[in-house]
Amino acid sequence: MCLLIVLCCPLLLHAQKWAGSGVEQDTIKPRAALVDTLGLDSIQAAPTGIGYSSDSLDAPVYYTARDTIVYDIQAKRIYLYGAAEVKYKKMELRAGYIVFDMELDLATAEPYPDSSGRMAGIPNFVEGEQNFESQKMQYNFRTRRGKIFEAKSKEGDLYVTMNSVKFFGKGGEAAPSQTDDYTFSDNAFITTCDHPEPHFGIRSIKQKVVPNKVVVVGPSNLVIADVPTPVWLPFGFFPLKKGQRSGVVFPRDLEQSNDLGFGFRNVGYYWGINDRIDATLVGDIYTRGSYGIRASGRYATRYKYSGDLGIGFTLRKIDEEGLPDYRREQSYAINWTHRQDPKAHPTRTFSANVNINANNFQSNTFNDAQSVLTNTFQSNITLSKRWPGKPYSVTLNAGHSQSISGYKTSTTSGRSEPIYRHSFTAPTVNFNLQQIYPLKRKTATADTERFYEKIAFSYTGRFENRWSFLDTTQHVLSDLLGDTEYAFSHDLNLNASYNVLKYFKLTPYINYDERWYFETTRREFNPTLFIDSDTTFASDGSITSITSDTTFGVIDVRNENGFKALRTFQTGVNLNTNIYGMLQFKRGPLRAIRHTIRPRIGFNYSPNYTDPFWDYYENIQTDSRFPTETERFDVFTNPFLGRAPIGEQRLITFGFTNVFDAKVTAPRDSTKEIKKIKLINSLSVNSNYNFAADSLKLAPVSINGNTRLLKMFNVTFGADFDPYYIDPVTNTRVDRFLRNETGRFLRFTGAFFSVSSSINSRTINEIFGKKSPTAAPAPTNRNSSQQGNQNQQKQFLDNIRASYVFRVNRTYQNGRDTLIKIQTLGFSGSVNLTQNWGIVVGNFGYNFSNRTFTYPDVRFYRNLHCWEMGLSWQPTRQVYSFYLRVKPSSLDFINVPFRRNRFDDPFDF
Repeated sequence: MCLLIVLCCPLLLHAQKWAGSGVEQDTIKPRAALVDTLGLDSIQAAPTGIGYSSDSLDAPVYYTARDTIVYDIQAKRIYLYGAAEVKYKKMELRAGYIVFDMELDLATAEPYPDSSGRMAGIPNFVEGEQNFESQKMQYNFRTRRGKIFEAKSKEGDLYVTMNSVKFFGKGGEAAPSQTDDYTFSDNAFITTCDHPEPHFGIRSIKQKVVPNKVVVVGPSNLVIADVPTPVWLPFGFFPLKKGQRSGVVFPRDLEQSNDLGFGFRNVGYYWGINDRIDATLVGDIYTRGSYGIRASGRYATRYKYSGDLGIGFTLRKIDEEGLPDYRREQSYAINWTHRQDPKAHPTRTFSANVNINANNFQSNTFNDAQSVLTNTFQSNITLSKRWPGKPYSVTLNAGHSQSISGYKTSTTSGRSEPIYRHSFTAPTVNFNLQQIYPLKRKTATADTERFYEKIAFSYTGRFENRWSFLDTTQHVLSDLLGDTEYAFSHDLNLNASYNVLKYFKLTPYINYDERWYFETTRREFNPTLFIDSDTTFASDGSITSITSDTTFGVIDVRNENGFKALRTFQTGVNLNTNIYGMLQFKRGPLRAIRHTIRPRIGFNYSPNYTDPFWDYYENIQTDSRFPTETERFDVFTNPFLGRAPIGEQRLITFGFTNVFDAKVTAPRDSTKEIKKIKLINSLSVNSNYNFAADSLKLAPVSINGNTRLLKMFNVTFGADFDPYYIDPVTNTRVDRFLRNETGRFLRFTGAFFSVSSSINSRTINEIFGKKSPTAAPAPTNRNSSQQGNQNQQKQFLDNIRASYVFRVNRTYQNGRDTLIKIQTLGFSGSVNLTQNWGIVVGNFGYNFSNRTFTYPDVRFYRNLHCWEMGLSWQPTRQVYSFYLRVKPSSLDFINVPFRRNRFDDPFDF
């Protein structure tokens, strides 16, 4: 054979180096047919290339060894010793010792003892997606089949150990049409645990593996801690596809409820539609008829938009049908979020955030603090358009608001349940004209600008359509449309700003508002006398007493359809300035204190819209006995875009705001760098005097302030003082100044003081002037345990959030000073107690005033290497859950859960 002749002449071997290997290697070239150069037939054309034998390989075989290469010409074998490698196409075989049989095209690989006598060079086989380690393996280059003994392989996140494996490569001589590599094995152990001695696994009798596609197993037994369990599987399959793929969502939560029965939670199917869209359908199923379905999907297009959509429905059947305690509870939810990429369109934007929950869907389905404590849901869909270089824009909006309007007692369960009111606004159209200067000349400069050129004009037009209903009321479409209310509004503003006397700013303004309504309410007094009698009967049927209640007239109400405008305006002028003061210090860390005072005074006027001229209010008699006593009513049915102010306004407004800053240096700072800090962010005093009022013209004086202490405490405070005397008998204000009655100028009426804080490690480091490291370096020296403890403490503080609120409100009630205190403490976040123990605090708060906890939501977690254990507890609802399961992986369906439902008996554990 040609290959044998080549091996007999080593000088003819083509020697070369592998890129980057640094060791010499040989190449076994394909067998070449000998060419007769002496007896060419003159009729036949001379061969133009080199011919190959039909039994040769179709590609070269490259081999190398670190120690020794021995050629056995007689036996037609090549022996490779020490770090041996053989390459053929995409196949790579590495081992401590390899024997290559040239006649059979067969390579056999085994470990080889090193200088210490220890076996080294475990055979490793790689071809395409196949990767094996074993004690011994054989591979046939021609048939592309192999046999592996005591093999180890990794397929996706699965670690597979097999006694013997038969490998079948695609495109081999035995099966040239085969399109995939696959293996058959027996007595395999499959696990996701990467420990040298796996903590759990599935022992299977027979297996088939198609790389990057699927693992199919025959009868299998679950093994934990090397101990077989009674759990057997007749067959199974584990997908190995990488990236997005469709498949069954196995339930991770099992539940045994006395009221609902045995149930599976979160079982369903995931559908990877394409690279931009996917969908998930999961549900809860119980043996007593309760169920829940939740469908969700995500979509994304790069540089355009992204979002997600979710729909949920639950049906809970409590107790058996026909029993007194039987009840059905249905609820649903719709959630949609759409985000437009800023690069999608330069002038048009669209966004959506829809969150609709009916009949307590979140609270009935989940037990975490956020789902239970959230009682207000908001939705908003907005489309806006602006024109480049133009001062106007248009916004189209649809909104939804859901909040608790009251509570009801369930007729079946006897529990107090909230009643939600749904309010919809669709559509709402806004046209906004930004502030423009219509009288400004195009060629005007700051020096030549005339006073009328500073007049600014802005306009906002709005159309709004709304309706609302309770979620306990059965509505049809006609009812909802019949309750619809709609109106137009127009807001115009004229203002200007002038500098006067160099240091003062004068700002005159005129505001005009117009509301268009299409329904009004008219009332008339009906003097008819109504007598309502109530008769009381004895047990023998005789009348014991007769009482009567007389109504001296009623008010008849009628709604009138038709256009009516509500027009209001106000005008005024404001004057303000800034005054600065500085107090400097030569010694100590405090270098200076700056005090800024911003005094202001203004005048505001608006007419009396209760005058009959405007026809906005009606004064209606309510009792035929008192013709002069009337009650004021608004003629607009539901002026949701605004009401007309009551009473004439000729106000002098006055007040001032104080700001205190300081310049300090750190005591231990050698550079003496000066830093600016805020002492008091704002301290304001305000009041007004109404010349148009018939009495009590001077308004109470209000003081409000806020500041931040130590970069972690937010402090707000305020107080109210009344300049008028209060009648101690009636506990009402009278039109006499307190100065004239008691000698004091102001009477204290109320105050509040509030402190809130949110603390974490970054806040603490900022207080003490330390910079928070962005990442803790991995410990690499003998103090690694100490560094690890420090990193663990930092992580402990980073993940926890603490908030504290203390509020004091002092008011004057019933002639006495009353002190009202509110004090709450709250925690949230996660705490790593040790490397493997952790606590997740969804919510944990305490109200010191009511002496109650605010829905504790605590979860404990234990890391068990390839397993995880956890306990979730919400004592307010008397629910908890426990699980012991494999970490998220291809085998995470191995789960030991226990869950107590909120529908069960509180004392049933």
